[in-house]
Amino acid sequence: MSRHYYLTLIISVQYAKTLIWTQVRNNIDYLFISDVNYNMIECLYDVMSIPMTKQEFREYLLNNNTEYTFLFYNWKEKNRDERLKLTRAKLYEKIKFVKK
Repeated sequence: MSRHYYLTLIISVQYAKTLIWTQVRNNIDYLFISDVNYNMIECLYDVMSIPMTKQEFREYLLNNNTEYTFLFYNWKEKNRDERLKLTRAKLYEKIKFVKK
């Protein structure tokens, strides 16, 4: 499977198709997707195995990817219908600084 045991690699990119070659994209277990442009939506759809059309995926991503919400894609999930989830970053109250 061209993987190494006990190795974790985290990659953060804006243009995954051009910066991550095919072998790496094919071995990714998890994706966190934030606000992306139309070309990146096309690339993500081509890489993922999800039960929706490209247009449905585009609309889903654009409608649900707001206010600290990320799409989480889990390649390890055997059920294709359960691979795509929404997750939201926990909001913290503003920190108040006190002058001494």
